[in-house]
Amino acid sequence: MSSNEVKLILSGLDCANCANKIETKVNNLDGINEATLNFATSTLIIELNGTIEREDAIKEIKSIVNKLEPGVKVFDKDENRALTKKMLRSVQVSLVVNRKMILIKKVITIMKNIHTVIHMNTPMDIHMIILMGMQ
Repeated sequence: MSSNEVKLILSGLDCANCANKIETKVNNLDGINEATLNFATSTLIIELNGTIEREDAIKEIKSIVNKLEPGVKVFDKDENRALTKKMLRSVQVSLVVNRKMILIKKVITIMKNIHTVIHMNTPMDIHMIILMGMQ
């Protein structure tokens, strides 16, 4: 992908005729060499000619899409990819923390069971104590 190419995702686009209208309007924008909207993948690929900034082009495209199809959301595919990676990393960290918390909880439960048995002066097999903690 060249630095002048922008890939956008049009989430919720369900009208082929509307997709054609959006593509036509975007192609008529100043600063756009070419715009191609793939209705099947809801992906709009635009090639900037260098006279417009990427953010400004995206802003204008969002405005066009909002006028023609108010329910459709426009996402920058590159920003979306970066956000997905960040969220995935957050989920991975959360899973590690949750595993440790579960392990700590089980150890505490086993310790409580041992403590209870000791103070009840009731003979109980250590294996039973551990099994009680694993529930």
